Amino acid sequence: MTRPEAVLSSEPAFKITKPIPRKLTPAQLKRTLTNKRCKTLIGKSDQLSKLGARVYMVIEVNSRYHVYSSESSESWPPTEASLERNYPVPIRYRPQNTQSQCPMENGALEEEEEEERTPSP
Repeated sequence: MTRPEAVLSSEPAFKITKPIPRKLTPAQLKRTLTNKRCKTLIGKSDQLSKLGARVYMVIEVNSRYHVYSSESSESWPPTEASLERNYPVPIRYRPQNTQSQCPMENGALEEEEEEERTPSP
């Protein structure tokens, strides 16, 4: 086929191939997912702060801290002592009570708050 015939041909002069996806090792996959989740959490925290919430978040991965703070002031983030004195009582999220999308649906937080308010015998 001569040069002008190649231009008139319906077939492309070269074939475009998709890159072959390489398999990630388990360590690479874990690192990739961790970085993605950190970026997502920081992005969501930023969105919350734009809606008026004050946000402070610390993520530790492999001895490295990722810290997000929606504001920089002496009073932020609150100390543990100021949280204990705060009313209404702070809602604390732990892995065991974040199973559903909204923890209030399964009553896990309500039960925990009642336990914190009632004095132990």
